[in-house]
Amino acid sequence: MPDEPPMKPVLILQHLSGDGPAYLRHWLARESRDCHVFDTERGEAYPEHITGYGALAVLGGEMSANDALPSLRRAERLILEALDADVPVIGHCLGGQLMARSLGARVQASPAPEIGEIAGRESAAAHQRVHERAGGAVADAIDHAREPGRQ
Repeated sequence: MPDEPPMKPVLILQHLSGDGPAYLRHWLARESRDCHVFDTERGEAYPEHITGYGALAVLGGEMSANDALPSLRRAERLILEALDADVPVIGHCLGGQLMARSLGARVQASPAPEIGEIAGRESAAAHQRVHERAGGAVADAIDHAREPGRQ
């Protein structure tokens, strides 16, 4: 039986120094998966491309996905590049909002905080778009995403 190729590391995009990968890093280590964490608050620019990575994790942060921060726009480009290359992507909180925004959804302030498990529904168009591009659903906390063209 031929040797399996080594697993590529997981790229982790961190927006705030105090909001790191925590359990995700522990789980990856337990699974013998290497990860590369880039923290923009520490001045570490995100990579230009997803090439060389086996998965992408986009962490949370206190900013809005709509804030005019170059690092957020670079994260969106990496998300789309990963999805186009069939590289798995997971987004936590702000990371989920960035995923939604990069796929064309509108992210806006929620009328009330969404804390804990919430019921949601997916339109047929959103379902098809998400599952074609990402293979899953997107959720978030304080801001929420709307399907393109919907209020």
